[in-house]
Amino acid sequence: MEHSTERLRTIKYASDIDDIIRCSLVQKHISKPIRKDLILKAIELLPELNFIIFDNSGYYSGHSVYFPLNLTCYNRIRNKTLKEEDLSEHNFINYKKEKNPVFYAYDITADCNENLYYIIGGVMRFFKALTNKNYLYASYASRHDTYEMNEQMGTTLVWEDKIYQDELKSKAPPRLYEANFNKFFQE
Repeated sequence: MEHSTERLRTIKYASDIDDIIRCSLVQKHISKPIRKDLILKAIELLPELNFIIFDNSGYYSGHSVYFPLNLTCYNRIRNKTLKEEDLSEHNFINYKKEKNPVFYAYDITADCNENLYYIIGGVMRFFKALTNKNYLYASYASRHDTYEMNEQMGTTLVWEDKIYQDELKSKAPPRLYEANFNKFFQE
């Protein structure tokens, strides 16, 4: 978690966003691509968790996109009355002014374990340094390797959608996880 790389940085260029959208289009559970304006707003409000990583040759290799949400909005996702693709800028908050912010992992992906390690390391460093300990981390995952990562991070499974799994013809059901890492960092 303490190691980083110069290949990891905050998302900031239009080409970064194009790479993220292109990559997200190949994921089965994403029914329509994330809008650029949402990524831009997320970067504005939460640059600390919105990363892009490149390989040693300078080519795109992965990213993390997090949305800062209030608890009411997140609970609508949790209760399945709001879908990710229906989120708007108005659902985002300034987490520094929120009593109980939710850091919603919209998408985390990397081309190899090493790059995923650097992304997750950056994410965990953020939570370790966060002064407001009354937060919630949430992640919607649809890949088996992401399940394992969530379990290793100490998240709790909220629900899994076997019906949507059948619709997607996916090997694994989409799952929603949540956590607060305070206990994780104390161990």
